[in-house]
Amino acid sequence: MEVEPGVRTGEVMAKAEEAGLFYPPDPNSWETCTIGGNVAENAGGPRALKYGVTRDYVLGLEAVLPSGAIVRTGSKTIKGVAGYDLTGLLVGSEGTLAVITSIVLELVPRPREVATALCVFPDAVAAGRAVSRVLAEGILPRTLELLDDCALEAVGKGGPFPAEAGAALIAETDGDDADAVFSSLERLGAICLREGALDVLVAQGEHQREAIWKHRRVLSESLRRLRPRKIGEDVVVPRSRIPEAIARFKAIGAEAGLLVATYGHAGDGNLHANVLFGDEDDPAKVQACVEGIVRAALELGGTITGEHGVGLAKARFLPWEQGAETIALQRHLKAVFDPLGILNPGKIFAEPAATLGA
Repeated sequence: MEVEPGVRTGEVMAKAEEAGLFYPPDPNSWETCTIGGNVAENAGGPRALKYGVTRDYVLGLEAVLPSGAIVRTGSKTIKGVAGYDLTGLLVGSEGTLAVITSIVLELVPRPREVATALCVFPDAVAAGRAVSRVLAEGILPRTLELLDDCALEAVGKGGPFPAEAGAALIAETDGDDADAVFSSLERLGAICLREGALDVLVAQGEHQREAIWKHRRVLSESLRRLRPRKIGEDVVVPRSRIPEAIARFKAIGAEAGLLVATYGHAGDGNLHANVLFGDEDDPAKVQACVEGIVRAALELGGTITGEHGVGLAKARFLPWEQGAETIALQRHLKAVFDPLGILNPGKIFAEPAATLGA
């Protein structure tokens, strides 16, 4: 499929399905976000656990360089290794290297069967342990989304979420054979129960499945019911460290007297730790809490961002993760594409991009 960058991601998904095909990347904002934004940030989503992120489905690009030159990268073939992987370089470059004007996407066969379960836990640490165990047992779900106690409080108990839930996992399996798909979900549910799940509720039909996912898609905004303001952190930790990460994020928030809601794509270690606060809270205390979460993720062997990019807000954190030589190399690349620094100046790197030979 060849699309312009302003097309909404949901439209891409719908068009693919009309042809019996499948565009797997599914950021939770798919109804409103654009495919160009997804490419610029290398967006992920719940299905990234099994299917990968945006970069894995971009075969080629048309882009305009700051000089005005138009370049075309990649091809419309599934395989192609001629020259450098400029497509891979531009995907996730946050608009700092070129302006993308056309995108060639790979589509795959659409799975015929999908099964969904809501696994209810007493707390998020137990849910995190279950994530690690499911993957260690060799099961590869389509999604494995985690919601902690704050997230459940924000979306509201009742409906699909039982009142006793202290955390939940939304798990999905898919494939072409209904028996095999349900068998995988059954195995996953059994593992969750062994790891302390209170219950495993299997969605009966599309209506129940949509009821579960509707709450997950609006979770980011729902958190404002708990506190009027928030800073949403997007970090990744090794999947085996998820339980420890969740516990540390909660402790960092508690020490600062702030709520930290942790949810996200636990199956691939991508956690969204949201610091919730009000107008009366000290901004310095809020920032210290954010920094503590980022440092904790790095100490656990993780990274400062999984899908939201660096932008302006995280530019000061980049040197915490990457050495001076690595950052210098990226600045040189920026200067090759954009010697005058006119594309998204200040993004990713805290200081202006260096020029070649500087």
